[in-house]
Amino acid sequence: MKKILLYFVAVAGSCMLNTGCDDFLDKSNYTVVEEDWALHTEEGVNALLNGLYNYVSSAHYYGRHIYAYEMAKGPDIFLIASGGGRFEAEQRYTEGSQSGGRNTYLWQTCYQVIRNATILLEAMENNDIKGDEINLKRIKGEALALRGMAYFDLLRCFSRPPIYSCTFGANYSENYKWGVPLVKTVEMGTNSHKNDIRRATADDSYAYVEENFLEAEALLAQTTTNFTNGHINHAAVCALLMRMYLYMARWDDVITWGEAAERSMKTFGNAMLPYASWYSSYYQPFNVESIFELGYSRSDNLGSDALSSTMHKQIHMLAPDDPMDGTVKLNTGYAAYGIQPAAQKLLKEHPQDVRAYLICDLGVKGYLSCRRYVGVEYPNVHNVPIIRVPEIYLSLAEAWIEKGQTATASNYYDLVRKARTNEAIGFQKSAKEDVLKELLLERRREMMCCGHTYWDFFRRATTFTREGTERAASKTNINFASGTAQWIYPIPYNEMNNNKAIRDQQNPGYAEYVEIEEE
Repeated sequence: MKKILLYFVAVAGSCMLNTGCDDFLDKSNYTVVEEDWALHTEEGVNALLNGLYNYVSSAHYYGRHIYAYEMAKGPDIFLIASGGGRFEAEQRYTEGSQSGGRNTYLWQTCYQVIRNATILLEAMENNDIKGDEINLKRIKGEALALRGMAYFDLLRCFSRPPIYSCTFGANYSENYKWGVPLVKTVEMGTNSHKNDIRRATADDSYAYVEENFLEAEALLAQTTTNFTNGHINHAAVCALLMRMYLYMARWDDVITWGEAAERSMKTFGNAMLPYASWYSSYYQPFNVESIFELGYSRSDNLGSDALSSTMHKQIHMLAPDDPMDGTVKLNTGYAAYGIQPAAQKLLKEHPQDVRAYLICDLGVKGYLSCRRYVGVEYPNVHNVPIIRVPEIYLSLAEAWIEKGQTATASNYYDLVRKARTNEAIGFQKSAKEDVLKELLLERRREMMCCGHTYWDFFRRATTFTREGTERAASKTNINFASGTAQWIYPIPYNEMNNNKAIRDQQNPGYAEYVEIEEE
């Protein structure tokens, strides 16, 4: 049987390996497979799908980067200086055109997801693959959803939010119109030297994300009985659509897809965790609140790159009233992420709020951390949820507030409040501005360290202040404002170095491309 190399070379002009590459046309073998098996059989395309999830779960994407970046940029977490957290430039807002923090890693990994998804989808489109029809629809639907998610996350990190970048945005500006390169075919990616691959507009970029998600939803709606933990299902892709529309401020669509996600998740048995058992259940793998989460095992995990190791030392997980609970158990891990005093106060605002349990010992004298991620049997072996039930309810509440339906919003808001405080008393104010403030604070409490808080300020173009901390990488106050260049990453220098077509499309506020001559 003939063997081939499957590669998607220099996506958007950049080398896609984590190691360096010097040649624009450096064609490294990414996956060595048997063509007849990988591209023409159900088992082969399923193997390619599993490879997609490996990239999604890597430390350079959802295994760490998305959450570490959001925490570093946001108001609730500070990074210990030289703590091994690797996101100090992001914390200080000091990224530059040639030193963009860890932007290259995320860019490369997202395009690796896009590359493999495109190879898989074209194989299914061009070849008569025999097999179980429902399973083939599931494989195709998941690949589409993962490709759409990778593009969406690139937009969150490398493009201004739709309020500025899309023509329908309330504050649209021509200066901010760029989205990301859309590499839609294997031919386009493998022959990038023949194609000028430029950044598409944000309008076109979001339209392509939407196209991928909608096609994925139609397929996964037919596969609800064929689901594996750790994979995207129908409820998850509905939630991804809801999340995308939330960023676009398309409130009717948020409601449509949020309600679709709500209906679908119930078929998978998803619900809010009971108040009484939350503290012992929230970190358990694949608990009932988790709609889509990445699974790790003792033999397949991120080790010292896991979020638990990045954030704090190994800690005691005991009953809340045990004096040893939340204290350091073993002196392991980087312990690089401390929780700001203002965030601690927010979690303790309600005397019965179980989320105060998240506050734990950082392992650095005088500072505390957040134990959102902890291993059950082994410290660094823990799953990473991407979509949870409370996101559905709080996003629906936000959309209903924007539609002027505070009573309906309150019902969704209370579903979360009841599960976390054992009380459901609705909003304490009546004016829309005040109700929205309450809702966004609840999102901040509920989704702290889960990849949302910073981007909630980002998508709404609102401001925050993060106080400086003596031991932090950022010792002075950060006054976040939408005009800051470092609101988003610069396009990686290596990308521009290898792709001449994109050199005039750097994000505003970053220096223009300057070629560095090698000695």
